[in-house]
Amino acid sequence: MSAEPKPWDEPKPWDDGADYYAVGDTDRFEHEELDECIEAELDDRTGPIELVVAGGMTVKAWARDAIDVDAEAKRRVDCFLEDTCEEIAEEYGSPDGDWDGGPSTSDADAFKAVALPALVTLLSTIEPWRCHVVAERKFTADELMAWVREHNPEWLETKT
Repeated sequence: MSAEPKPWDEPKPWDDGADYYAVGDTDRFEHEELDECIEAELDDRTGPIELVVAGGMTVKAWARDAIDVDAEAKRRVDCFLEDTCEEIAEEYGSPDGDWDGGPSTSDADAFKAVALPALVTLLSTIEPWRCHVVAERKFTADELMAWVREHNPEWLETKT
């Protein structure tokens, strides 16, 4: 007879491949592992362990936002070209606005052909900080006591 799986053990189908775990909303992600999150939260609570776990705990699983690298690179290159052409026209163009000395469409396309792949390569190296909740799970008092027995049994004596 196999033991019943524990909710903190791998795999955790409820967490959808999270990068971080936290209790409540946060703008600081400190726990990359679910066990770290549970331990820190329980350790911060005061009182006998039975009261510490009594209300249960809701853990949120957070994943890093993804960057659409191709779309972001195209948008940035297009904005750069537009801003640059406008500033060049203001700086060096005719005050009445009918100046033909700016970059041509073919020059801009040649620039894009070089800049866009380079920017895609650069943006591909970025690991976003911003995250979003992918799941949350409520751990019951019984589940938390089972977690304590397995991971921090000394709390049964010291947090009483």
